[in-house]
Amino acid sequence: MFLAMLNETQKKAFLSLAARFVAEDKLIGKGEMGWIDGLKREMGMGKKIKAGDEPPEDLFPVFDTHMSRVVATLEIIRLGYVDGVYSTAENAFVAKMASAFEFSQEFVRALDNWAARHTALTSEAVKLMLTGESGTPL
Repeated sequence: MFLAMLNETQKKAFLSLAARFVAEDKLIGKGEMGWIDGLKREMGMGKKIKAGDEPPEDLFPVFDTHMSRVVATLEIIRLGYVDGVYSTAENAFVAKMASAFEFSQEFVRALDNWAARHTALTSEAVKLMLTGESGTPL
């Protein structure tokens, strides 16, 4: 949603972070992989672009502005909600990012709250698109 605000180096770093993030819970679903393909499209990257294998700690410094840190964190949190299971491992990953970015727990809760509400509203919008006014599938 906000990835266009990142520069090319940050986009590539984000892709690597996203790939690491979805692997955290050892359950990589089709939804998560489809979401990553969508992120690539949003960032103007081809499907063939592969994530790097750098450790997350080496990628965090690439996000060198407050805005880029917020964008990366929001998008990672949103990715955590894709499969409907925001795992303990994924939560720990976000906590590591937040620490590296020097975000307070309160600020991370605000980001998480926004991401959860956005996810719920997106699901509601999709339901409205796929059903008639009576709520029955079209």
